[in-house]
Amino acid sequence: LPTPWLKLHFWTLSHGRFVGSMMWLAAPSSSSSRPATAFAGSVASQRPLVVASALPTPFLAPGSPIAAAAAGEGAGDVGSASSGLPAACWALGSTALLLAGRRHRSTCNTSWRGGRAASTARRASVAQQFRDLADEGIAEESVEYSKVARRVDDLVICVTEIPEKGDILLPNVGDTVQFSGGAVGHCIALGDLSFAAALSDPEAVCELGEGYRILPMSYRPLVARPEQGGLLVDQSGTPWNAESRQAAEDDTRSRVPWFQEMVGLIRRERINSPLHSGVMGLDAFVPIGRGQSMVMRMPPATSDDDFREFMAHIIEAQSGDTTEVIVAASSVVDGLKFQERLANCEATKRLTIVSGRGDKPRIGEAVLAMNAACALAEAARDDGKDALLIVDVEHLYRAYLVLTEVVAERELAERTSRALNEEIDEMSFEQGREMWKFLAHKNAATARRRTFLGCFLQRACRVCDERGGGSLTLLAFARLKDSNKIGRLELQAKLKNLQSMTLDETLKAKAIAKIEEQLANLPEGLGLTGVPDDFIEEVKAVTDGHVVFLDAAVASSDSGPQKPRWCLDVQESVARGITSHSVQNRPLDKLKSLFYKVFLMSREGDNSVIDIGDGSGRQLDSGPLLALLQQPAGDVLYPEDEAALLLLAMDDAVRGAAARPLADQALALLTRAKVRGDDEEDSGRLTLECRTWAVESMRQQPQAKSLEELGESGLDSLCSTLDLRPLERKRVLAVASDGETVAVRADTEAEMQAKVEDPRARYTSLRERLAYLHQPEVAGELLEAIAEPMLTDTQLQQALDLLERTVKGEELNLSAA
Repeated sequence: LPTPWLKLHFWTLSHGRFVGSMMWLAAPSSSSSRPATAFAGSVASQRPLVVASALPTPFLAPGSPIAAAAAGEGAGDVGSASSGLPAACWALGSTALLLAGRRHRSTCNTSWRGGRAASTARRASVAQQFRDLADEGIAEESVEYSKVARRVDDLVICVTEIPEKGDILLPNVGDTVQFSGGAVGHCIALGDLSFAAALSDPEAVCELGEGYRILPMSYRPLVARPEQGGLLVDQSGTPWNAESRQAAEDDTRSRVPWFQEMVGLIRRERINSPLHSGVMGLDAFVPIGRGQSMVMRMPPATSDDDFREFMAHIIEAQSGDTTEVIVAASSVVDGLKFQERLANCEATKRLTIVSGRGDKPRIGEAVLAMNAACALAEAARDDGKDALLIVDVEHLYRAYLVLTEVVAERELAERTSRALNEEIDEMSFEQGREMWKFLAHKNAATARRRTFLGCFLQRACRVCDERGGGSLTLLAFARLKDSNKIGRLELQAKLKNLQSMTLDETLKAKAIAKIEEQLANLPEGLGLTGVPDDFIEEVKAVTDGHVVFLDAAVASSDSGPQKPRWCLDVQESVARGITSHSVQNRPLDKLKSLFYKVFLMSREGDNSVIDIGDGSGRQLDSGPLLALLQQPAGDVLYPEDEAALLLLAMDDAVRGAAARPLADQALALLTRAKVRGDDEEDSGRLTLECRTWAVESMRQQPQAKSLEELGESGLDSLCSTLDLRPLERKRVLAVASDGETVAVRADTEAEMQAKVEDPRARYTSLRERLAYLHQPEVAGELLEAIAEPMLTDTQLQQALDLLERTVKGEELNLSAA
């Protein structure tokens, strides 16, 4: 043999039984000669292979990609390759290799596969070699029983029949397929005997009934890593603005592939550091750790602008940090709006927005943009950096919805589970045959859906220090579907079913006209209406935690639309598998904020006053703590702000509980005097002002426990605080002169229970007091000290104790302290 050639022998086993051997004559990739092939037997093993060589192997290195060709049916065939066995070199000996097959592909699979190259040059060499081989190794029978079944915009659904011989020809997620008409797509989801592929060119022609072939891994798409932040790029990493786009055409930026392999457990590390979100409700009660995946369940009324506000809030909280932020946008228009929203943010220096290439959102383009964004985040993680990936899972649901509709229409699930059904059918009815069949089908459907979601959502992790110590945190936003609205895909399916039904022609025509009118009234695009609750539950199952938003987060007031707020359901929101010590910022961890989450979860209502449970006998008013969940989106808080805000709320909660009897007497007096708010918002403001007055009155006169003890001056102070009109003041004084203000009467008790203070007004009050604390002469220097990361635990605790005494109003020499 010529000197550069290498003679390899493969000994293969299948289920412990010897199958055959294969000889491969290969040349290094630098050689211009094409490797010759000769085979004896077939390859059917996915286990590591020990390869003996007649020559030394100095030109291979661990991690090098190796592709071996398997023979056809006849042993000893030469040059009749029909399938590829990709492998990677694990270890080297003097004349032996240890290989690991990347993926088993039977002889009915006509695609040639290659491993990931160690460098760009090596990848280009392997890719060119596979392009030559792919053109020669395609079997025509691969398209006879595999075809395109449906196309929705740029999403193509393909199905395959069960062949008489060989295995089922289905790609894996991330594989590239080429259709008979020449269009190329990327597999993004698998179903029963089917898969969904997003077209590389959304305008490409792909007709129903076309066959397909699976291309080698060298065709796997790449995304270029941006060299600066603040850019809006497409799936390939090309910037959208003209100046950066021109500069990127001839650049040599590093590129990373989509659909990379997930990080194994052995490479993962325990989550032990917090991701600062700038949200009091999250950092204090549902902390997020670096390397964690969290789903944000939004209410149905959430608009696209609300989505951007919530996402932008978390990105702005990364200002002054080193976190690399990657956001996936469904279209160029959405990406430009997001870029404009964060134009003046310092975190933009480390922000990359990956969008689809169209002006309107498309299912396939949006999913591909998500995978490209994920590849950039994984690249930053592998470099030892902390990466934050923010996505909207609505398009994942849309892609899977179309796939499941095709599976249901063609009854593919029943065909794949035929063997299981035959076993269950052998059971008697008394043994629960129908129940077991239902459970088997339901569990199979759940497993497929979780596998589909897990391929993307379970990529979040923190890598061990030996691998760089980087992390990838994934925040998946999901808007709950409004059950009263139907999207375009659902309406089209409903219209198709109606047209195929046998009904009275008049009634049928009216029903069809109604659905067509609904379709015409939908907004352009897909008419997205959110994600159903059962799909969100599956998303929860494959992530590390979830945050549930209340409807009040995006509710409008009587005065019109308002800025969205971080109104969280602390009872339903949870971060699983972590502790407060590991993922909370240090000030909140010292203040034990998670203890107060338990207090909020155990409350009976928004008016409740409960024992604090620490043995001190103290009580807390839930109102001030609930007000912390009324933080507007865009009002970013830093760790020292959150610590001060929690202390302010706790001080109000303790004082409010002590002053609650006096506040209830005052509210009862107002109720009997017919002093009410004009609307619910005004009534909540009135309740808050009354309780605030009670706290201040007891601060000035600690011994006064009732209106009688406060006397006439107390009534005048109440009327002045509430800014009552002259007629209202007269009625209040008249009722008070009756002497029935000591206890709340039974006829007003029910109305008293309905009085709830306005939590938004309470948060505004807390925020104003926080601004007062930031003044240098009050506690500005102290707050700056708390923000210092070099403080020891003892120094930090002393600073927090000093801040707590300041909040309580104790006289301190702050400069000396």
